[in-house]
Amino acid sequence: MKGGATMKSDNQDFSFSAALGRSLSSWPLKSVTGKGFQSFLQPENGPRVDFRAPSGEPALTPAEGVSWRIFASPISLFIGGVAAVIMEFGDERIAYGVWDHTDFKRDPLARMQRTGLAAMVTVYAAKSVAEKVIGHVVEMHDQVRGETPSGTSYFANDDALLTWVQLTASYGFVTAYDRFVEPLDEEAQSDAYAEAEVSARLYGVSQPPRTQAEARALIDAKLPELAPNPVLDDFLGVIRSPRAVPAAIRPIQGSLVRAAISIVPEQVQARLELRGEGRLSGSEHKLIRFLARSSAHIEVEAHPMVQARYRLRG
Repeated sequence: MKGGATMKSDNQDFSFSAALGRSLSSWPLKSVTGKGFQSFLQPENGPRVDFRAPSGEPALTPAEGVSWRIFASPISLFIGGVAAVIMEFGDERIAYGVWDHTDFKRDPLARMQRTGLAAMVTVYAAKSVAEKVIGHVVEMHDQVRGETPSGTSYFANDDALLTWVQLTASYGFVTAYDRFVEPLDEEAQSDAYAEAEVSARLYGVSQPPRTQAEARALIDAKLPELAPNPVLDDFLGVIRSPRAVPAAIRPIQGSLVRAAISIVPEQVQARLELRGEGRLSGSEHKLIRFLARSSAHIEVEAHPMVQARYRLRG
């Protein structure tokens, strides 16, 4: 838990952001945010998920849990998602598995849209819907096999690789929320890891981390396997390009990418030769916190959380 004086200041800032978010809900920003969610998560010709059905059916994660709060802010989700990919790609097997078997380098926005939708499904969709979507992903991963340029073989459904992917996703989302939206103590962060266990096991992870301490231990154990590689460099180039994000966030795209690098553990940054690339100016940090906190409190009908609440009301 952070010190008393800091927590008081953070809570005051968070209360201000909550009030500001509610007031902004009457601004055009609410409409822009709603359209953004609709176009990003369920674009034309993309996969569709109805978060309102079946009526009354619970999700894989509890509606009163910390995960529902963490996934409410699109700004922190973007930061956390990019941080997760950076960490994942430190393992060349995952890096080449994604780069050689998906359309990320050709159409990064479409790939991110599908990944973002899958993440929302694991948190907000009805259990039966989430199980079907995850099952389909597992089937596709079963076809992803290959060999890196160094001669190391990979298989997307390998338990060790799945564990690292699941860990980095949870780490990225939890840490981005803690850093830029609302401080989370160790118990709350552990709750987020524990809430992700059900979906992790459906994806094939045999022993997902259930606490913040377990997550830290797994990161420490993984360090010797992490190294910079050409795919990671390519990914950073792509994620910094205009074609990787919706037009609405391009003015702050560079700041968001730097924010993502900044939350990657320092020892991982060192292994991947990224130290210094996540340095944010004071004004950048304040802007990102303002946007992340505000966006977490602007409820729009297109947000899966809002639709899931309708579903749970029956």
